[in-house]
Amino acid sequence: MERGQTIEVLNYYADIPRHIKALRAESAVLEQEYDTYTGSALNGMPHSGQVTSPVENAVERLEDKEIKAKLDEIAVRITVLQADRQNIAGQINRLYSVYKALILERFLYGHTWEATAAKLSYSRRQAMRVQEKALERLGQLLDDMPMAGEILTRARDARI
Repeated sequence: MERGQTIEVLNYYADIPRHIKALRAESAVLEQEYDTYTGSALNGMPHSGQVTSPVENAVERLEDKEIKAKLDEIAVRITVLQADRQNIAGQINRLYSVYKALILERFLYGHTWEATAAKLSYSRRQAMRVQEKALERLGQLLDDMPMAGEILTRARDARI
C-alpha cells in the first residue's frame, strides 16, 4: 500500500472502538424499542396489552421485522469491524518493535512528535525518518493481509 493508504488504514484502526461503541448504543436503542412493542395498557384498566386489530397486528409484525433486520445488520457490522481490527493489529504486531511503538504512539494514541521521540529516545527528526520506514513496511504487510482491498475501502468509507 502507498503511504497515504497506510495512514488511512491506521486512522480507521484507531477509530474502530469508537465505531463499535456507537453501533452498540444504536443497537441498545433498537432493542429497547423492539421490547416495548408488547407493553401494557396506559389507561390503567386491566388489559392484556395485546393488539386486537388485524391491521395493527400486521403493522406490528412489519415493524418487528424491520427492527430485527436493523439489529442483524448492526451485529454484522460490529463483527466486520472487530475482524478488521484484529487483522490490522496482526500486521502491526509483525513490525520491528521500534516501528510498532512509533506507529502506536503516533496513530493509536495520538501523541505529538516530541512526545513520541522522547518516549523512543530519538530526536524529532530521527523519529520522523523512522516513521517513514515504519509506514513503508506496514504498507507492505497490509498488502499481504487477507481482504486488504476491502479493508482499505471500509477505511475510506469510514472517513467520509
